[in-house]
Amino acid sequence: MERQTISQLSQGVLAELEKLHYADITITHFRQSLFRIERYAIKKNEVFISDDLAKEYLFDGYGWDIGSNSTPTAHITSQLRVIRVLQFFEECGSIPKAHKRTGGRFFCACL
Repeated sequence: MERQTISQLSQGVLAELEKLHYADITITHFRQSLFRIERYAIKKNEVFISDDLAKEYLFDGYGWDIGSNSTPTAHITSQLRVIRVLQFFEECGSIPKAHKRTGGRFFCACL
């Protein structure tokens, strides 16, 4: 299977959120965040999502180094969530739906 671009993944994520009847405010937040990620990727001449691109995006756009011991703010956490969903969608073709609580940690599996 051919790898999808960030733009294609973004469209898929938004369609999936709507299909699953997520709240309008959540879809709006995702749309805005995905647009910012796409715009950043274009600026960096990248078409695919990667861990390195995500790290650079968070550092350049929000001043947060993922390797630091600093706790991310709520705004950064929301960006991390969008990136995680984008990467999960690339891997599984869906957004995380099932959460199993195991030892105090949450795990998402492709369904």
